[in-house]
Amino acid sequence: MIPTTFTRRLFTLDGCPYAFEGLTDENHWNGWATPVFEFEQAKLVLRAGMLVWSYDEASDTFSFRNQDECEADTVDIRGRDVEELVDIWTGTVTRHVYEIGTGWWIWDDCTEHNIPTRLCSCGLNLTDVNSPCPGCGR
Repeated sequence: MIPTTFTRRLFTLDGCPYAFEGLTDENHWNGWATPVFEFEQAKLVLRAGMLVWSYDEASDTFSFRNQDECEADTVDIRGRDVEELVDIWTGTVTRHVYEIGTGWWIWDDCTEHNIPTRLCSCGLNLTDVNSPCPGCGR
């Protein structure tokens, strides 16, 4: 089996004013992007989604659910390793990632769909380039 390499891109989530840095292998689900996210970006995605979530270090698993759902509806996402294509030296490096919403949330690839973004000084990528950041007000 030939290993799949991933490339780094920005992704938007339907109904969310932020763009998140993730990795893609260019595969799609029902026409939507299927990104994976490194640990810090995975936490940002879950915070932005207004979800009840936790991380269990022993099992390397994020658990989350919507605020209005019972604990029986909790989704568990375990981390895995992927190979990221590094364009500068055309090699690969291993990244540990999480499939947050991959294959069931509506993700768009900002590059693929020419979605403009701006990086706020607070560190969030925004899809509304003209309005203040919802996170910090700048």
